[in-house]
Amino acid sequence: MASRQGVRYHPCMRSILGIASTVSACASLVVAACSANPSGSDPIHGGTGGGGVGGGGFGATGGVLLDGGGDGGDTDDCSDNAKKIFVVSEQGDLYLFDPKVDGLAAYQKLGALTCDLSSSPQTMGVDRSGTAWVFYSSGKLYRVTPVKGNVSCSPTDYKHPILSPTGSYTLGMGFTAKAAGSKEQVLYMLSEDFGLASIDLANSYAVSMTGGLKNISGELTGGPDGRLFTYEADNGKLSEVLLDASYSMQLISTLNDIKGANAWSFARYAGVFYIFTATGSTPSTCSMYDPDTSTFKIRDSGIGFTAVGAGQSTCVPPPPPK
Repeated sequence: MASRQGVRYHPCMRSILGIASTVSACASLVVAACSANPSGSDPIHGGTGGGGVGGGGFGATGGVLLDGGGDGGDTDDCSDNAKKIFVVSEQGDLYLFDPKVDGLAAYQKLGALTCDLSSSPQTMGVDRSGTAWVFYSSGKLYRVTPVKGNVSCSPTDYKHPILSPTGSYTLGMGFTAKAAGSKEQVLYMLSEDFGLASIDLANSYAVSMTGGLKNISGELTGGPDGRLFTYEADNGKLSEVLLDASYSMQLISTLNDIKGANAWSFARYAGVFYIFTATGSTPSTCSMYDPDTSTFKIRDSGIGFTAVGAGQSTCVPPPPPK
C-alpha cells in the first residue's frame, strides 16, 4: 500500500497515482506496499515493510495467482532478493532493505528506475521471483527486473479501472499468499475510488473488485501466512483486512508517533511491520511495530532518501510460532 508514497506521491503531492512503542533495529521483518494520503495536505506516502521477530520482541528470526508453483514442498523457489524488502524512493531509485542488518548498511541501492519519466513511482509489490511490480502516478503498471546496476522496466497491459479527470492516481498494493504456506500469490490493490481489488497478472491484468474498503486511503502488505494488512498514514491506523465475504478491517494499533506523514510505505517481515514515513521532502524514518508484543520503535531516524513505495514477497520469513 501511497503518494509521494512510500515513497510514492499522493495526488496532493505531485499528483501521483492512486492505485501504506518502539522496536530496536528494523532488522528481520518486511513486506511492502504503499498508499496515498486522503487529506488535502499534499500527501506522498509509500509501500509496505516488515521486520523479523525471534521468540518475541524485535529480532532476527532463526484473486491473483502467479506461476503455478503448487503448495507446500521443500523446494525453495525464491530468489535471494525475494527474501528481503524492496523500497522505492521519491527520486526514482530502487533499494533492497535487509532487516537483519543494523543501521543504514541495510539499504542497498540497486539502480534508478526509468520506467516512466513523466510521472513518479506510487506503490509496488514484489513476487516470489524477486520481480517488482511498480505502479506510477500516471496509472501505469510496470514489471521491474531488479538486477543491481541494471534495473530494467517493461510496460504491461494493465488498465486502471477508473479514469482520473486530473490524469493522476494514488494506490496501495501488496502480495500475500493465497493461503498460509502456499506458493501461490495474490496481488491486491487499494484505491479510494473503488476500494479493494486484485490484479490477475497471469490473465491480461484483469482487475477483480471485492466491493470492500471504499474511501480508504492506505498502503497494503501481506506475507507467507496469507494475511493482508493496511496502513493509513493520515490517522496512523494499522489494520488487518479480513479476507472473507465482508472484506472489513480489524484495527491492530494506532501509531500516533508517526501519523500525519505525507510520504509513507510499509512492509512485513517475520511478522514485524516496517513503516517508512516522511513529512515534506525530508528523508524517511524507518519505524518497527511488533503486534505480538505491541512494541513500537524507531529503527532508523533518517534513511537518506524519501521512500514512496515498499514491498516484499511471500518468501520472507513467516511470523514465529506462538
